Amino acid sequence: MRKKYLSALLFGALLFASTATFTSCKDYDDDINNLQTQIDGVVADIEDLQAQISAGKWIESVTAISGGFTVTFSDGQSFNIVNGQDGAAGAPGQDGAAGAPGTQITIGEDGYWYFDGVKSDYLAVANEEDGKINVPTIQNGVWYIVNEDGELEATEYKANGATYAVAEANGGFTIYAPNEDGTGMVECYFPGAAGSITEMTLGGTTRQPQAATLYSLATWNANGEDGYSQVTNASQIADTDVLVSREKFTFNNNRISEVPNANAWMGNKKLPNNGDWVYSSPTSIDLRIDPVNVPAEDIDFTLTNTLNQNLQPFTFAATPSQTSGTPMNGNQVNSRATTGNGLWTLKMQNVVVSGNSGTWGTINSAESNGYVYAVNADNAFRSKYELTVQRVKPETLTTLSIWGVDATSESSKEYTIGVNERGFENTKDAQNVTFKTGVNYQVNGMGVQSSALYDMYLTADASDVEVYGLTFDQDNHTFRIGKNPDVSTIPANFDLTVYTVANDGTVNKAEIQVQINTEINAPAEYSLIEHNVNTTHNKNYFGIDLATMKAALGGNLNQWIQNVDLRDAAVEMEWSADGSHFSNTIPAGIDINVVSQLLDKNNPNYNPNADDNRNAANFIQVDINNSDVNGLELDHTYYIRATFKTTGGETLNSITVPVEFHAPKLADLFAIRDAYVVDNVINAYFYDTTGNTAVDLTRYFSKYVSDANVGFANGNVGETGHDGNWLFELSANKFITYNNNDEAVHTTLDFDATQGHEGIINGRGVNGYGEAVTVKVTKGYYNTDETATHGWNYTTSGDDTYNFQIRLLSPVYEGTVTPVSGDAVTINANDFVQGARITEEDIIGRDYANNDFYMFQGNLTTGWRNAQIANVVPGIDDEHYIDNSRWVSVTTQDANGNTVTAQQGYIRIQGRSISNTTTVNLPVSVTDAWRLVLNTEVPVTITVGESAE
Repeated sequence: MRKKYLSALLFGALLFASTATFTSCKDYDDDINNLQTQIDGVVADIEDLQAQISAGKWIESVTAISGGFTVTFSDGQSFNIVNGQDGAAGAPGQDGAAGAPGTQITIGEDGYWYFDGVKSDYLAVANEEDGKINVPTIQNGVWYIVNEDGELEATEYKANGATYAVAEANGGFTIYAPNEDGTGMVECYFPGAAGSITEMTLGGTTRQPQAATLYSLATWNANGEDGYSQVTNASQIADTDVLVSREKFTFNNNRISEVPNANAWMGNKKLPNNGDWVYSSPTSIDLRIDPVNVPAEDIDFTLTNTLNQNLQPFTFAATPSQTSGTPMNGNQVNSRATTGNGLWTLKMQNVVVSGNSGTWGTINSAESNGYVYAVNADNAFRSKYELTVQRVKPETLTTLSIWGVDATSESSKEYTIGVNERGFENTKDAQNVTFKTGVNYQVNGMGVQSSALYDMYLTADASDVEVYGLTFDQDNHTFRIGKNPDVSTIPANFDLTVYTVANDGTVNKAEIQVQINTEINAPAEYSLIEHNVNTTHNKNYFGIDLATMKAALGGNLNQWIQNVDLRDAAVEMEWSADGSHFSNTIPAGIDINVVSQLLDKNNPNYNPNADDNRNAANFIQVDINNSDVNGLELDHTYYIRATFKTTGGETLNSITVPVEFHAPKLADLFAIRDAYVVDNVINAYFYDTTGNTAVDLTRYFSKYVSDANVGFANGNVGETGHDGNWLFELSANKFITYNNNDEAVHTTLDFDATQGHEGIINGRGVNGYGEAVTVKVTKGYYNTDETATHGWNYTTSGDDTYNFQIRLLSPVYEGTVTPVSGDAVTINANDFVQGARITEEDIIGRDYANNDFYMFQGNLTTGWRNAQIANVVPGIDDEHYIDNSRWVSVTTQDANGNTVTAQQGYIRIQGRSISNTTTVNLPVSVTDAWRLVLNTEVPVTITVGESAE
């Protein structure tokens, strides 16, 4: 836990070894001009830090670097605060030689400051008993440091002129930087983790590890000694109570020869003196903190009453709170990573109080008067005042607990043993519990008894430590198995000795035989594998490279190779849609095997499960058959877990690999032929000259999905006031259907004549003719086999939909009739009176594409050569210069009077004599094969007194 009164980092990591900071007699006034640029830079750095704090971040650490320090924020960002060129250093009271190193400041084991290795009169740590906290500070440009009386006292060491940081009692940091003129210091406070808390909520009740009636309430008897009365009613312990016990420490080695006296204790904690009181609590306090990413394990918590008085000398530490699942293992308990859900559990830390300090009486007074307390986070944020305290009888340490692995089910299982159990009981034989390599396992008092444990020491024989790579964390009471040699001559277990000392001073020794689990705990981190299933069946596969797993196995690789069973079905393959719930039922269309090399399944060298060649296990190949896939989701993260086992079926290790499957969205599977598109709309011209206006949708696409559904999008079509379903019809609901003979039938778009909504009435285009209608194409799944009725489900919004616009048009109706040359056809007035001919040399009909549609290529007997033309009829001009106009066919006859050939026809127009050259408009109506009539006028100039050209 962090020392929050006087940080030993102040002159180490936080006060960087800058000669400017620790030079005693350097005259900075002479160098202000030279330092101005440096000062400006530091000020800018400080402003950057303040911006980070404003963004909701907090400082996690300040570490020394050359010429300054690095500030690291909660999101991992770091900023360097660096001073400029330092001045020459000197000893106190004297100028130093140019370039000489500055004063080196350290803290000695005796708690005093040392300057260049020489002990000073200044304490680095103050006595916390009276709750008085003083931190080194700067006044009048020199350092003030705590003296023996715990008061600040001026030193001869100048500090002004350089940037430095100070760790505050509440977990934050104060950074001091020179002001703009270099004559003073600017103070900027930055909060630590606690300073970023915006809300802190207690759980509904405190949690006790056993029923209320199993506790005894503390009393004082007539002699002033502790007494206890059994709880008879659960209500005697309130839902808000924090239970507190005290135990007088009296060393008792319990005939454990290895610990003849208190000074011989091997653990990391110094044992209390006989007669000292050890305070503890079995209570757990549930706490919710916002923001959820605040690392509460870095915060010291206390209980504070409404007079801002802390319940001395108690502090509480936070551990991540689990809301479901199995109990946390040692890795989870000791991890510094936050849970990310903002849920924490607070436990009081055991504390030693010398003699009759009045602490017990203070708790008694709070208990009797019902004082309420808030949880206080580093004096920066408090919860509501809801907690109360209650004194109870201390627990007795009799049983130890270790959470291991059930040897049968592989689930977590608790192993228990008496604190003085001897004979190296085998954990598997006794309780079927084994322990994995690479995991921190914590030994603790069982249940409520954990509060009765003062300290613990774990050890094993030196040969076992070497063979099994054993490591011990005496602070957290954990052991870790580094490796399992798995050699037939070496047993898969080792002897663990657990020494404990209880709060009452009793020493015990327990011996157990730890059975090693065959599983190798060497997690391999696999990145997300993304695979595009838009490929042919035989090429549709990807590989999981086992080199990543082998690298993670490290020194355990040989053990893995010697024991793994790679025969068919020996490797357990599992599938999960969420990474938590796995099933050995692999989805249809997915085939997973261990292979030596990635190959097409049709390749004769394809070798699933790598037979029994353990060295040839290089990949896990995942083959996909799109035709068999049914309901798997695209763009969803799935998880493949491969569990490798021994020939005896025991688990060796497993890997979990996230995978995502991708495919083109539906719109990417369609491509419109560019030649048909005008302004992003398909111009679909009628082509069936029998008069059918329906058009085949597929003719306008270079690629399409034949089994995609087609319909009309919502919304009115143009200015018609009606939607596509009212005006049009599709011959089927898919792009292509199949008849009983399995022949493809292409879907067509047409006017909906069945409802009387024809697009052609009286030769005019109406009811949607020429209007862009939006066709909506949908398909909920992807499959390369378009005859399949299932496949990869689209999950991303819009990926299953494709819209295109199309309009129905007549190639002739969209055409024109114009003079062949010039602005008008020219005829002679005399010819006009006699009946002037207008031929193909005079006027021409052109379709939508400006192609000649041969309006003169016909006669009354055989019709027009262009089947798109049904009839051509000339008319009378509005001013009636033309008296009559008609179509004239030219034919020849044989001797019997039969027509044997048809020659080019012409239009004959005739009118009255005129006196002046005049231009008239000759009406021409061209009826196409679809009953649409192109009505147009051709200018004709009738000349008087000149020859027509």
